[in-house]
Amino acid sequence: MKRGVLLAVAVALLVIVGGGAAYAQDVANINVPFKFNVGKVVLNPGRYQVTVAADESVITLTPEHGAAVMTPTLTRLAQHTVMADAKLVFDKVGEQYALSEVWLPTEDGYLVHDTKGPHKHHILTAEPKKK
Repeated sequence: MKRGVLLAVAVALLVIVGGGAAYAQDVANINVPFKFNVGKVVLNPGRYQVTVAADESVITLTPEHGAAVMTPTLTRLAQHTVMADAKLVFDKVGEQYALSEVWLPTEDGYLVHDTKGPHKHHILTAEPKKK
């Protein structure tokens, strides 16, 4: 009897952990053609993999070459239309860009930076997921 209970608990834990790991795989690949800020870090133009943590508290940008940069999410943003592709929204002030929003397909967005004062939005669409 104890063995059966322990086996059931072990299977339940594997399902929970496995489900969390699958959820953590929200990934978008995007080419950013300009320098931009993520918090106080300046990133160079290039291709980035954008990942949302399983607990949704952190967005990670991993360049093709170099170290990953993490930024906390400030809040979730309600989606008004269903998007087929992931998008990154940058706040542009003059010639400076700052990552402000991350949107993944069929999900609400993530606010990572809020620019005070006048600014424009510049939106980049991620590469389609490979099947």
